[in-house]
Amino acid sequence: MFGLYIKMLGRSLMKRTKYSHLQLRNFCRNASTPSSTTKLYKLSVENNSAYNYLKSSPEYIETFFDPTLLNSAETWKNLKPVIIEFRDFALRKAELELDFNIELVNSIISQKSTFTEEDVRMLLYLTTLPAQLPHPHAPNFEQIWKLLDDECSHRAHSWTYNYYFAMGEFWYLNRLHSYSLFHWQLIKKMFRKCDKLTKTEFIRFMFHLNLVRQIPKSINTYELEHCLSQHIDSLVAEELAITAMAFFKTETPIRESILLTKMIEKVITKAAELDPIFIAALAKTGRLSGRAKTGAILYSFQEAFIPQVDRLSLPACIHLAIIGTRTQVLHESLVLTVLKKVEENLSKTRIKEIERLLLILTMFDINCDSFCYKVIEDLKTAERNTEIEIFGRSLPAILYYMSLRLIFPYDLINKAFDKEFMLKHYGKISTSSNFQKVNSN
Repeated sequence: MFGLYIKMLGRSLMKRTKYSHLQLRNFCRNASTPSSTTKLYKLSVENNSAYNYLKSSPEYIETFFDPTLLNSAETWKNLKPVIIEFRDFALRKAELELDFNIELVNSIISQKSTFTEEDVRMLLYLTTLPAQLPHPHAPNFEQIWKLLDDECSHRAHSWTYNYYFAMGEFWYLNRLHSYSLFHWQLIKKMFRKCDKLTKTEFIRFMFHLNLVRQIPKSINTYELEHCLSQHIDSLVAEELAITAMAFFKTETPIRESILLTKMIEKVITKAAELDPIFIAALAKTGRLSGRAKTGAILYSFQEAFIPQVDRLSLPACIHLAIIGTRTQVLHESLVLTVLKKVEENLSKTRIKEIERLLLILTMFDINCDSFCYKVIEDLKTAERNTEIEIFGRSLPAILYYMSLRLIFPYDLINKAFDKEFMLKHYGKISTSSNFQKVNSN
């Protein structure tokens, strides 16, 4: 009877709530909460790896503004005094204060009708300089970025693709790409011209598509595959990884098996030198796109990275291991190698990664009982308590996978059944579920 309880828990609570990008964007542009004025946003490590590769590649130099020009005296001398004043303010602040000078904000707003394109560009550039920025809805800061967003949207019709991408870089660096209407406008424009994009433009487009994590509903997703097929022969492994990020983040599988095979074959040749973040991105897309026809090439992909496990990050290892959950093909040697690495670094492994690893271990009935007991003890530590409060939905999933091995940690199960815990991580649960705490006796 108890086994039924925990299986019901796993099946009913493991659903993930998803919202469309537009729903989130509209909510964020209009919502205002007390916490929204204090939270600071940092760049994603994954996105930053892709950005750094593009920024350092000579092939993409034309899609970014020249930093020496941005900071030259010649550029600044023709700008309006209010822009200079904002520059001086931004440069002396490691973090833009939430209540920075309202008079400066009002002055910028009152003069916006006189701004030249250079004024807009440099003012937007200035928002990227502080190491940390307040939440987009922080007082005064919101007025500045929305003004710049509107100006970019209105002026963009005459811009070249490279200028679009260069301005898009600033919206990434100031962490506002998810809020910016201009950035979304960039995505839609590149989709309309997708088949005419050069290789460089296509990869820059893929980078920005990865940021928004959503494809407009009116777009046929086969357009992406068609564009990829046009350029795949000239793409290197890093560019394929950036493309893979866009496919995975927008939940768009690569349906053409020949295309996926070409991608994997190219990446395998760079297995010894590819960045672990790029490897994880390719593994995610491989799992998303996996089919019976691609089972063999994905198995070869896993095989190629067994010698690399020691140098790879834990997330990259986990994502390589779980490719087989989609194709239903187990690469036992890789999975056991990854399991050994995780056991040796359990305290450094995120709870979400433990959940994913247990998924494939139990799916293929691999004896992992000793690992489960180590996980149980680890989940009881104070450090894990904090993590569970943030990623609470991983706990019932882990307990469900353990139940398949007939392992039932009662104290953790009671924690997952706790009404406050369930309310926090799942919202109000139907009374028909009638979950009850269990007694170890």
